[in-house]
Amino acid sequence: MAQPASFDWLAKVNNRPWTAQLAMELLPGNNGPKIEVFRGSVVVTPHAGFDHQAIERELAYPLHRAARRAGLWCYAELVEAE
Repeated sequence: MAQPASFDWLAKVNNRPWTAQLAMELLPGNNGPKIEVFRGSVVVTPHAGFDHQAIERELAYPLHRAARRAGLWCYAELVEAE
């Protein structure tokens, strides 16, 4: 039986804080887990399935309405710029 892919080799390749550019250069592209760089660390999360997407859609409207009543905005996603 094949071993699952491992990202353990990354610790040997990079011993400094991660950047988005470094991640794009070193990490393999994939259609599976979501790979993000957050405050210098690599965060890997499972790909969101249909149930996750449905819940996200159901929550968006009430959160948006509550935010607008408070004079705020609600965004589905935020992207941190460097």
